[in-house]
Amino acid sequence: MKDNRDNSPCCGGGGGGDFLDIQARPRLSWVRVRQAVDAGAGVIAVACPFCRTMLENVVKTMDAGLEVKHASEILREVITE
Repeated sequence: MKDNRDNSPCCGGGGGGDFLDIQARPRLSWVRVRQAVDAGAGVIAVACPFCRTMLENVVKTMDAGLEVKHASEILREVITE
């Protein structure tokens, strides 16, 4: 994905972005989901509960066909396979 690892932006939820009427459009969570779709991802991995909520809402709204999973869920799946 674009803006990955060293330069990955927040989803916007940690600073209360989900509750504010932010004038900046598009919202950061929408940008991140669009980047995942453009990269051909099937799963967006998160480590933050705010990111999970924000990104799940966008995925549902966009009908993006992605799953949002916490990193620990992915680890559990790999270990138990």
